[in-house]
Amino acid sequence: MGDTDWSGVRERVESLRARPGHERRFGADLHGFTLAPALGDGDLADLEAWLGVELPADYRRFLTQVAAGGAGPDYGINTVRRIADGDGWRWHGDCGDLTDVARLGLPFLVERPFGELLDELDEREPRPEDFTDETAFKEATWSWQDRMWEIVAVPEFSQGAIYLVDEGCNRRYWLVVSGPAAGTVWYDSSCDWADMNPVENDAGEPMGFGEWYLDWLDSTERYLALWPNGGCGPIGPQPP
Repeated sequence: MGDTDWSGVRERVESLRARPGHERRFGADLHGFTLAPALGDGDLADLEAWLGVELPADYRRFLTQVAAGGAGPDYGINTVRRIADGDGWRWHGDCGDLTDVARLGLPFLVERPFGELLDELDEREPRPEDFTDETAFKEATWSWQDRMWEIVAVPEFSQGAIYLVDEGCNRRYWLVVSGPAAGTVWYDSSCDWADMNPVENDAGEPMGFGEWYLDWLDSTERYLALWPNGGCGPIGPQPP
């Protein structure tokens, strides 16, 4: 993990804009297979100094050799830029401010308690047959849903990780930067009452940023080769 060869990757991504059917790939309507400019070495040093952490090797080399963000899985990689007229940096994208910069140096929780809490809450879902009043049922349901969001909104849920990609419908990918899982990508489907889980390759091993990104690029190239005229291929997000 961390030894990805990024040579030629930017050119491969940008060439997809000219491929027939590219607009059918999920998320392409937002990122358009366009990449932001890469960071300079000085920019990277300043970013890491401001964050107080060293970013995973694959991701830091992606930032300087490929792009600061842009085209990628689903709606694309959130782009990191300096804060205009201010001190520091931020990630731009849908809910890009979910990254808790103040807690990036704390270890990401690998032994996670949130799945059990969500399971227990799921078992207490209000059922209409238990209520004689529709208003009371709706209020109980809202309270139950609010409790779910309280569980996943605690700082510990995503500490030590960067919010990387939006899949839509509150499903997300995170890049772990601190702790024993540093460098791996995790899938967040907490909106479906589930905890984060590491993204795994075909061998069942956790995927690092480089393997995960190139897997998307390879699959996109295969997709466009199979559907050269747009065709009727699948357009929804791929499973993690």
